[in-house]
Parts: sequence; structure tokens; C-alpha cells
Amino acid sequence: MTRWRGLSSAMFATAMAAGLSGAPGCTSLGQRAKSFPHAVGLYLQDRFEDFTEVADAGFTFSLKSGYVLYTSTGSLVPVGGGYLNGWFFGLGGGQLFGIGHRRFLATRYYFAGGGVGAWGYEEFGWDEFDTEDLSTMHCQDTGAPLFLEPTGRPGPFPSFRAHAHAGYLGLMANAHVYETLDFLLGLIGFDLCGDDGVRLGKWSWQTYEDADVNSFEFSHYHTGIQDY
Repeated sequence: MTRWRGLSSAMFATAMAAGLSGAPGCTSLGQRAKSFPHAVGLYLQDRFEDFTEVADAGFTFSLKSGYVLYTSTGSLVPVGGGYLNGWFFGLGGGQLFGIGHRRFLATRYYFAGGGVGAWGYEEFGWDEFDTEDLSTMHCQDTGAPLFLEPTGRPGPFPSFRAHAHAGYLGLMANAHVYETLDFLLGLIGFDLCGDDGVRLGKWSWQTYEDADVNSFEFSHYHTGIQDY
């Protein structure tokens, strides 16, 4: 027991040192924390958000009728599609029953997209988003175009997705591989998704402004969905 406590303490100390150092790829605690106790609080908040982004599991509901019948295997084989602008009740998107998004029980959720096996497109938003502003949402190609420019933000791929929504109610179960790595490495001070302390992340070679601008590269898909 003493050995495990010593190991845990060493890992936590390593995480704090890495985060406060501000090295590339590390969490931004060094820029955000005003004191060591504040850094500890931010570290715990970041890990909660990372953990609740590893998977999405719960119910979707909407005030206006929506439809989704969509599945994606590793973001490589998308099949189906749909459109939903409603609410999510459960674990996912950086919250648990509203905790993490400062909401009670449920959080806002949006999905639009589809796929035909070799090609697909996804866009989705959590909590605070504007469907007319792509920089406030995740947008990405799936299937073969996944590896071509433009690229979406880190986190949502590779993902295994299953979502069915008919009318006003639905079920969703997703698992995110990269978010899982982000959570595990975040325990020792790394931030693969560049999302510690911010609502949407970025790749290590981008600035946050670059990531926002890059989102608008998907405007032709978005416009087609909205027109449809």
C-alpha cells in the first residue's frame, strides 16, 4: 500500500511539474494557475473534462422533431446520417448530467452529417455553439478523406459511433480513441488534444486561431446540410 501511495504521489508531482513548465504538448496549467493550490484545482477539473470526453453514453431528446440513424467504425466506415439540434442526457462531451457545463441534468447537443461507407462528414456541437459559426463546433471528414486536408480538430477521431434518434427521443453510444489517450497522458501532464482550459482544442502545430479558421474549410458541406 505504501509503495502504491508513493507511486501515485510521484505521478501527481510529475504531472504538476510538466504542466507548470509549459512545455509543448503539455497542459497549460503554467499559464492559467495563479498559485499551486489553484493549479491542483485546475488539474482536477481538466482531468474530469478529459474523462467525460472519452465516451458518450446517454439519451438525446429535442423539442423539434429530428432524425439520426448513424454509425461509424473508427471514423473510417461511416454509414447512415441525420440531423439533430437538441439536448443530451448522460456522460459525454466534457460533462456528466450537466456537471461540467454548468447545466442541470442535460446539456445542449447538435449533430449533422452522414456517410456512405468510404466517405462521410460529421459536425457536432456541445453546450455552447452556433450552428452558423463552424468555429464553435467539431467538423471533420470521415472515411477515406479523413486523412486529407482540411483536418478537423483533435479528439473526435478515431471514434466508434452509434446514434439513433427518431422524432423527439434517441440513444447514443460513442467511444473516442484519441480522447482516451488524451485522458491517460493528461494524468502525467500532457495535453494531446490541446483542450485543457478551452472549449475546443487544436493540433500541436496550430494556434487556436488557425484551428478556428480551418473549421470554415468545411463550409460547403455545412451549407449543403442546412439547405437540405
